[in-house]
Amino acid sequence: MRVLHTSDWHIGKRIGRYDRSDEYVEVIAEVATVATEHDVDLVLHSGDLFDRPQPSVAALQIAFRGLVDLSDHGKRPVVVIAGNHDSPSLFEALAPFFEAHNIFLVGAIKRPDEGGVLEIPTSSGRAVVSCFPFLREGRVVDFVKEADEWYKHYADRLRLISESYSTHASNIAGSDGVSFL
Repeated sequence: MRVLHTSDWHIGKRIGRYDRSDEYVEVIAEVATVATEHDVDLVLHSGDLFDRPQPSVAALQIAFRGLVDLSDHGKRPVVVIAGNHDSPSLFEALAPFFEAHNIFLVGAIKRPDEGGVLEIPTSSGRAVVSCFPFLREGRVVDFVKEADEWYKHYADRLRLISESYSTHASNIAGSDGVSFL
């Protein structure tokens, strides 16, 4: 299975008064070309699609047209998780509209058995993707509130969540699937 990983596009970032829209369009087109030329089965974008939580309309258009092209108009699955510059609620609101294009936007963390682990068919088999968007410290506390024991440190909480995803994804993938975290 060929997987292309990308991140940190920061669409909408300006340098002073300089508008970088043309640069973003060109670079995203180049990434889509690489994906096609190398017969990529799955694209994973691990956050910071946008430069700020409330992107401009122009930034939204660049990003979403680019993602549709990257998905080869639905032929290639693309998973995008929210980073610290992205709006989790924007991703979650738009996610249902992009699934028709084989694009999966994941803004909020979900338990592995409640949509936090995606099973995605690709041209080379099934991929199991654990979607682990950026978590602010306060959100980690909320996410593990049902755990038997409170963990004192942020890193311990993240480790617990990560292990839960990894175990769940491995169980789903079995011997014939590929698991990503």
